[in-house]
Amino acid sequence: MVYTYPLDTVTKSGQLFWAPPKRAPVPCVFNKDDPLHRMLVASLACLRAKTFFIEIPNKNPRSEEFRMEVAESADFFKPAAFVPNDKKAKEI
Repeated sequence: MVYTYPLDTVTKSGQLFWAPPKRAPVPCVFNKDDPLHRMLVASLACLRAKTFFIEIPNKNPRSEEFRMEVAESADFFKPAAFVPNDKKAKEI
């Protein structure tokens, strides 16, 4: 993972930039077999559907069956790798 501030960056006062309470970001890899990931993706899908007045294709969107179905669909999506913008990083 590429950070805007590398893990060993030191502030003007000599302390590490990523010292508590700040924590370096850590990527989360989607796992369709993780119940928490399934619940998050299904909840976000329902929220988005409600926002745009799209009918949810299942009468029970809180069922594990629906969550698995949505997770299977989400598993096909592979986001592009993050590439930091050096110009923006220098501005910060």
